[in-house]
Amino acid sequence: MRKFLCCVLKLKKLRIYLKNDPGISLQTALNVQNDSLNNSINGSSVSSNRNVNSVRLPKLQIDKYFGDPCLCLEFWNKFQNSIDKNETLTKVDKFSYLKSLLGGVAGNVTNGFALSDDNYDNALILLKERFEREEIVVNAHMSKLLKLYPVKDSDNVIGLKGSYTRYL
Repeated sequence: MRKFLCCVLKLKKLRIYLKNDPGISLQTALNVQNDSLNNSINGSSVSSNRNVNSVRLPKLQIDKYFGDPCLCLEFWNKFQNSIDKNETLTKVDKFSYLKSLLGGVAGNVTNGFALSDDNYDNALILLKERFEREEIVVNAHMSKLLKLYPVKDSDNVIGLKGSYTRYL
């Protein structure tokens, strides 16, 4: 009886899911639901290999990096998580993505490298040595903090908000 109620609840969830996400095909949703029902009826706790995303995330946008030390960590985190750690990409593909995401001073570092596996590794090392040095990053942030315009009136909420969003 308990398994039957569980199946009924899952069917209700399926109906709600299909109403909320019209982009998903009925067949895909039914296949996932059938796998789920079969697992619960058979007493199996093995989850289905078919994953259906219930939320459609926007495409990840990586902004071009021009060599600003304050933006270095943000760029590298995005690049590593979306491209560098992607095992389906070859090193040449990764290097091509890297070169397309660099501009200005940072782009000049990789301009002399040809697209190859070894050069990808060498370019990463060179970029990190040049832009990820801790003292440069700390100095850049300290410089921005010291250039903050002091807000002299504690009632000036707009001035406080402007200083906060502009530099921090």
